[in-house]
Amino acid sequence: MGHGRPGLGEVYLTLTNNTQRSEEGSDATFTNDGSELTQPGVGFATAPANASNPRANNEAGHVIRWRESRLPNAFTWEVFVFGAAADAADNRSGLNERNQFASPDGLWFDEREDGQGILWIQTDNGYEGVTEHTNDQLLAVVPQGLEDIRGTGPVINSSNQQQLKRFAVGPNGCEVTGIFATPDKTALFINIQHPGNWPADASALVQDATAAASGQVRPRAATVVIQKRDGGPVGV
Repeated sequence: MGHGRPGLGEVYLTLTNNTQRSEEGSDATFTNDGSELTQPGVGFATAPANASNPRANNEAGHVIRWRESRLPNAFTWEVFVFGAAADAADNRSGLNERNQFASPDGLWFDEREDGQGILWIQTDNGYEGVTEHTNDQLLAVVPQGLEDIRGTGPVINSSNQQQLKRFAVGPNGCEVTGIFATPDKTALFINIQHPGNWPADASALVQDATAAASGQVRPRAATVVIQKRDGGPVGV
């Protein structure tokens, strides 16, 4: 999913994951009428890693940012943040136990008058290194002030990754997807899709979703609203 930063000529795009990337410099595998042909270049069944997809077997995904250039009909781009487990050897954004994530999916930018708009990142995690530690989640980062670093690494890195913060965590087995806020930003709405069980109870997996709950909790997809106790804007 992609989303633009209002008025600033920026577009953010999630590359959720891709387990079919091969090592850089390898041939791409094309599929043609059921037969596989190996040819150089970009393919369909597999494709080699490249500048915008630099990790082979990219299970954790990443976010890319495009920015308008001063030249007409031109743009620049950089990897904004890489998903990874905190203890992964290929943790290129220096994530830690407090903000490790994988499979970025939904994006939304909430424009604010002070320019400190928040980029919200929702995850659809299937990466075991992260699921061992946390469920799918909603993360927040303020892109203002986080400039590109001109090819030397991702925008979010070990020197500034504290700017990326885990904001909310979903129930077991869910995907956090779909997000919006009221114009004054005092209520944030997120969708919790296909939760597995909450609390962790094996019987919840076979409960009839149309039957009365009889006082017991069972998993249900839902839209959740998040508000501050003081009634102020969420994320401030």
